[in-house]
Amino acid sequence: MMKDKILTEPEILELSLRLESHFYDRKAKAIDGKKIQKITTAFANADGGDFVVGIKDDKDELDPTKRWDGTAIKEEFNKIFQNIMEIKPSIPYTATFLLNPFHNTYSLQVTVEKSEKVHYTSDNTVYVRVSSQSLPLQDPQKIQELSFAKGETSYEDLVYREARAEDIFETNEMKRFLTDYSPQSDPIDFTVNQNLVNRDTYEPRISGILLFNDNPVSLLPRKCGMKISRYDTNEKTPEREHLKEQITH
Repeated sequence: MMKDKILTEPEILELSLRLESHFYDRKAKAIDGKKIQKITTAFANADGGDFVVGIKDDKDELDPTKRWDGTAIKEEFNKIFQNIMEIKPSIPYTATFLLNPFHNTYSLQVTVEKSEKVHYTSDNTVYVRVSSQSLPLQDPQKIQELSFAKGETSYEDLVYREARAEDIFETNEMKRFLTDYSPQSDPIDFTVNQNLVNRDTYEPRISGILLFNDNPVSLLPRKCGMKISRYDTNEKTPEREHLKEQITH
């Protein structure tokens, strides 16, 4: 979805002065495609956010009144949309053309929604927004944890290669369960039909071990995660602009 907005002079200055943060970034219009994808995926993989293309970084222009870097032709922002379209899977976002009536030029604000999926750039890199930085996730375990946190995949659905199918269907718990189960079923058939193992390799899923192994704690690694968010506000329901830091353990 695309919208248009005419800015006032105070709004232009506010955008130019606003510090880059967990939810906000701004770049000059010459930004390359790789950085566009980096920022967009980082916001979508974290908590969402806005970035404006057409306002220079502080380091590129010290004077905030000269940071506006718009263009008279909206079509010059087509590269932004083209690069966002290359992100996998597609990203939920809204684009707003910001008109500076004093220069008669546009900047582009992209509002990225927090996504329920893990997104990759065209070179298959996963980025997440941490404070004012867009950082790559290179550890496959961290990417898997991000997928868990978003609910895209479930830990219980994973195949656990350190165990055997027999750890599910040759157990006292399975025998006890099938005693009362109707229709009467063979332990192996039941395990396969309920998708408690990979049907091609017979490698057990974690869900099967949790449900039917006699002592799953001895087989499975113990995993948990915790995110602590600190907001600086007296509001009962804080907004994302109140977020000061996040710590994940």
